[in-house]
Amino acid sequence: MKPKPPSVEEIPKPKVGRRHRKGNALNPKTQAGRVITKFGGLEVFVKALKSVGHPRHSSTIRKWSYPKSREGRGGVIPTGALRDILMAARNEGVLLTKDDLDPRVSK
Repeated sequence: MKPKPPSVEEIPKPKVGRRHRKGNALNPKTQAGRVITKFGGLEVFVKALKSVGHPRHSSTIRKWSYPKSREGRGGVIPTGALRDILMAARNEGVLLTKDDLDPRVSK
């Protein structure tokens, strides 16, 4: 005897992980989004900071792009990290302009 196939109600819905939710993508209009994009992405950015001796975890850097309502920084890079970012940019040959480092949201 063959087992009866499950009905539509019995089939579990796929879980949606954090990375598949809306709002986790880097916004290229924010300071954090512009700088991370210039480096070529989050993982490349993390490696660049590590190479200059100032490692930061990728989850910490990603929180820079979260809105303040989600305990993030609203796209603004902490001032304590700017010196490390400039050292990493010089080391990696990444050209950061004053517009990239402007904490205001670009249009």
